[in-house]
Amino acid sequence: MNVPASRLRLNWGSIAPIVSIVLLALLPFIGVPREWLLYLFLFFIHLAMANMWNLLAGYSGLVSLCPAAFIGLSGYTLTILGWIGVPYYVGIISGGIV
Repeated sequence: MNVPASRLRLNWGSIAPIVSIVLLALLPFIGVPREWLLYLFLFFIHLAMANMWNLLAGYSGLVSLCPAAFIGLSGYTLTILGWIGVPYYVGIISGGIV
């Protein structure tokens, strides 16, 4: 059976994100220091916020500080609940609700 060469090529555009997600999910299990995981987490949070700002202010010209205010409000909620001893996952959910 002859299969055209074009059908045998791998689509790297869809494989690369899957491989990246699997590698990032395995980092805690292979013994990466917690500080590195924190830095990666903060990097991706800031990357998402920068992309959000670029879409809002860069492409559409809309200058709105509401998304940053909502993210800040949820972060403050998480921090205050963390100070009083509430588990972080409850704080994350509460921050999203607030």
